[in-house]
Amino acid sequence: MARFYQPKATQGIYDASRNRLTVNRFDDVTIGYKAANAQEYQDITVDASEDVITARYSIDSTTIELEIDTSNAVSFFLTATIPVVMSATPKDMIKPLEVVVRAPEYAGKPAVGQERDPAGCWAACLSYWLSVAPGRTPRRFIDIVGDFTGLWDTLGFIRTEGLRTQIARQHGRYRMTVEKISPNHLEDFVGRWPLLVGFRHPGGFGHMNVLTTYDGDNDLVRAMDPWFPEPPANSLTREFGPLAFNGTEGNFQFTGRIVYRPLAYYRSAMPSGTIFVGYPEEYRNRMP
Repeated sequence: MARFYQPKATQGIYDASRNRLTVNRFDDVTIGYKAANAQEYQDITVDASEDVITARYSIDSTTIELEIDTSNAVSFFLTATIPVVMSATPKDMIKPLEVVVRAPEYAGKPAVGQERDPAGCWAACLSYWLSVAPGRTPRRFIDIVGDFTGLWDTLGFIRTEGLRTQIARQHGRYRMTVEKISPNHLEDFVGRWPLLVGFRHPGGFGHMNVLTTYDGDNDLVRAMDPWFPEPPANSLTREFGPLAFNGTEGNFQFTGRIVYRPLAYYRSAMPSGTIFVGYPEEYRNRMP
């Protein structure tokens, strides 16, 4: 049976009831069409209602993949048609696929710092994540701190199972899928924006950032890092496990920032050998 399909590397959200695939502006997107047989493949024309197809790749004798321009927010239809004798209107072989390239939610949203809490990166990241994830209600850093308990181990790393459990209990607020993955598989999640990432900070402690877009040509990911600016020298202690101020920090406060880094920065594993990721659960809805 002929069908449009979503290649593995293409991240997007499929709404089966509307036959609609939503993808993110600036992401790398290809969409495939597989004909019922080789003869149909020769006869059909696969095209878009807007000028968005930048390349066509023949995969095999029945399959083609289309590279889509996502530089602009736009909605269009992909069609697979064959000519009809004595008619100027071709025949649809399958139902047209609507594709929506949506604008990013992060535009104009400020970074969220971890304020006066050296171990509060997770709460700042959850606050920012809620502010840029479509359909979620923003929540302040301080309120999120009160929503969770017991997230740090004696080495200063996040208890990922505890975080996973508590996010699940607040499903109505977050609707987030969380996973522990091999650092080598991080690329498989690029595009599931906003992407929460828990990893080992270069300073040797557990840390979190929120990733929101990726420039593959320059290998730069846009990240919200709540650890900024750097705290005063010699103002931190790990005597009790998680980082804490030792009383010499004065009125210092983390404000957070937007930064661009190579993706490899986030492949630094926690002691378990994994990194932690969290993304909007609707990305599990893929084209069949």
